[in-house]
Amino acid sequence: ENSSLRKFAHTAAHDIQSSLRGISAALSWMEEDGFEAKSTREHQELALEQAKKLQHLTHSLLEISLLQDQKPVFQTVDLTEIVEEAHKMISHDLASAGGRIEFGTLPEWRVVPDLMTRLILNLCGNAIKYGVSDDPLEIAIEGGITQKGDLRLTVTDNGPGIEARYAEKIFEQATRLQSEGEGSGFGLAICAEIAKNHDGHLRLDTGYTNGARFVFEMPRTAHA
Repeated sequence: ENSSLRKFAHTAAHDIQSSLRGISAALSWMEEDGFEAKSTREHQELALEQAKKLQHLTHSLLEISLLQDQKPVFQTVDLTEIVEEAHKMISHDLASAGGRIEFGTLPEWRVVPDLMTRLILNLCGNAIKYGVSDDPLEIAIEGGITQKGDLRLTVTDNGPGIEARYAEKIFEQATRLQSEGEGSGFGLAICAEIAKNHDGHLRLDTGYTNGARFVFEMPRTAHA
């Protein structure tokens, strides 16, 4: 655990320092160029981009801290409503990516509503962020009850997928397999923490090859 925390702290500090160096450099270049209008605009864009990365990172750090410290409050809810709420919240990004989400009727289950909404948001956001493909982005959310009586939710996209060798690494804090795009690299780590808070488990379906498929499972008896 201590080793994991040290690695996490080191990576977070490195990312923070990197963004701060970018902002400082942009401000210095503005001064060096005598605050000439065209140059100032270009360097301001760089500073704003780094500031945005810093904002994403600090937000994720706070979110992970809250997840690890707070006692979750469980409620019996219609998971279809949870997915509909997440769909509304991500609709702008989805439209910008030219994608769509399909989902049917999902079961009622005892969960922490806000955390489940965040789980769906992060998984769909991940699909949008990395869903570079010749075909329009499609995300499918399905749910049901396993033979053991556990809840199973799957979030599937038709993007480039994730290699099986990264199946565990992607859930580590501050892991990002691609450097392009926005984000802090904490999205899937937050999802893994949410799964743990539900006494459940989140995994990558390594047998699925037409994109990426994430599988969340949790027992009904965990918080009855």
